[in-house]
Order: sequence, then structure tokens, then C-alpha cells
Amino acid sequence: RGWLGVNVQKVTPDLAKAFNLKEESGALVGDVISGSPAEKAGIKAGDIIVEFNGKAIKEMSELPRQVAAIPVGKTVDVKVLRNGEPVVVTAQIQELQDKSLEAGPGPTKEGLGLSVKEFTPELARRYSLNYEPGVIVLQVKEGGPADEAGIQPGDLIKEINRKPVKDLKSYENLMAAQKKGASLLLRIKRGDSNLFVSIRITE
Repeated sequence: RGWLGVNVQKVTPDLAKAFNLKEESGALVGDVISGSPAEKAGIKAGDIIVEFNGKAIKEMSELPRQVAAIPVGKTVDVKVLRNGEPVVVTAQIQELQDKSLEAGPGPTKEGLGLSVKEFTPELARRYSLNYEPGVIVLQVKEGGPADEAGIQPGDLIKEINRKPVKDLKSYENLMAAQKKGASLLLRIKRGDSNLFVSIRITE
């Protein structure tokens, strides 16, 4: 089976808005696996894959099937939307290796309905995660914006509106700049995968 090395997610109406897309189609790249054909081709997180090997990708679920059907070693064109502009890259498909993804488990409230703490090496050990800069979600208020967006305790917040979250201070500064009713695009890390989440501030 062919392997491209991206974790993709569905383009929801909220995400389509956040990325200024005209339609809810394609597969949003949440993460590019290090050393993968996708990384070598220059595919980046935040790209939306709209065409693979000459075939349109309307639904996210179509992409893994298309990739799996490509003979290992074959080179294919991949068309992505990056910052709204179409970009075509060439990827050489490799063989699929099993990469299992698992999520870690998940103690202030704010406009998103979640409490966070600066992620430290000590917390990383407690949650059996690899340490990297960011803030970790400790609690999610039931029925709040974060809960409705699918954010879970143990998620690591890496970016807000494509700006990096390095520590609690940068998180608070980025959040303070947001207005009530605004939609935020968060990039979070869950287990081994990164994903984008669109969330609306209500309070």
C-alpha cells in the first residue's frame, strides 16, 4: 500500500471559513510526518489537498483510498491550496509503515470554556508525552465553545490563528487580542497527531 505521510481532516464549514475557502471540499493537512513523501514534496500543515494524481479530492475520506492505490515508488502530482493559492507539488509514494496514533488523557474558565497550563517537561512526563513548547488543556467546560469544537483535556495548543503558542504568556497575549464572537483557528497536538480546530469565542 502506498503512503504519503499526512494526517488529514475534513474541511468543515467553520474551517472553510477560517481558511477563506469557497467550498467545503478537499482534505486539510493537520500534520506532515517527518521524513515522509509529503514532507519531501514540500506539503505543509494548513495546506488543503484538492487533487491527487489528477483526481479531485472532494471528501477527506477519498484521499487515503487514492494514496493506498498508488504503486510504491511512483511519483504523483498533488495539488494543494496554500493561503488560498493553488500549488502543485510532486511526491514519490513510499510503502505504508504502521503508525499508530493515541491520545493522552486529561486540573479557570475563559471565553473558550477551558483551562490551560504552561506545558513543562514535568507535565510531559506525567502525561507520557514528549515535551515541546505550548500550553496543555487541563479541563474543558461541558457545552462550552472548546467542548463543541472537540477539544479534549491533554490536548496541546500549538498555534492560535497561525501564530505560535510557546508558553502561557504568548497564549494569554494572543487570546487577549481576540474579540468576543471572533472565530479562532487553533492548531492542537493530540497524541502523535496535529489538527486544526475552529472555535468561536462566546464570553
